[in-house]
Amino acid sequence: MENLKYAYKFVFPDGTSKAFDVVLDGRMNLVTEKLTVNPPWTRLTSCKCKECPLDEKKDKYCPAALAMVHLIDFCKDMPASQHARAIVESPYRTYVKNVSLQEGLSSLVGIYMATGGCPVFSILKSMVRFHLPFASMEETGYRVFSMYLLAQYYLSKKGVVPDWKMEKLPKVYRKISAVNSSFCERLRTVVASDSSVNAVIILDALGGFIELSFKRNAMRDIEEWFSLDDWK
Repeated sequence: MENLKYAYKFVFPDGTSKAFDVVLDGRMNLVTEKLTVNPPWTRLTSCKCKECPLDEKKDKYCPAALAMVHLIDFCKDMPASQHARAIVESPYRTYVKNVSLQEGLSSLVGIYMATGGCPVFSILKSMVRFHLPFASMEETGYRVFSMYLLAQYYLSKKGVVPDWKMEKLPKVYRKISAVNSSFCERLRTVVASDSSVNAVIILDALGGFIELSFKRNAMRDIEEWFSLDDWK
């Protein structure tokens, strides 16, 4: 399959701008150029996530950290409250929104985490195929539940017992949340501002919403959006 590209551009009030082109291969893996020098903060041993299954003897660097070196270099001294006009071009449409830097970065960080090689976040690759920048809590919940149930359908076709009740989904997001927390600690060792750290925190809040949805039975609220009689 052909590569997929998401072009992010941040235009600041003083007229300056910064662009990030995210290129993904057909399997939703991030296509990157090899760095000349890998910064020390990208080492796997630097605030390594407790949930990380990678072997330090084989993998010297955190793949998600390597994927975000250019992004962190750009924003590490910029305040989270900095505002910008974010323009995101996809193969299907263009999204434009006035955002705080931390909100704009959160959408971009989400792609890097899912496609950069992190084995915990790789479960979210399918969502990146139809990436929705600046998604709300409700939009994120709907997309996650839909993605998870579609994955169960494909598993059932392969003879695997599906989790139609989504009982395993909260556990998936607890692992993702643990990685987010450790990654924030990693970023705090190198950034002077809070923009990139807050971007991960926002991303984690969206994930936390998934687990909270089960506790509050938010699925019942979503059910009200359907005219179920029409589906019989």
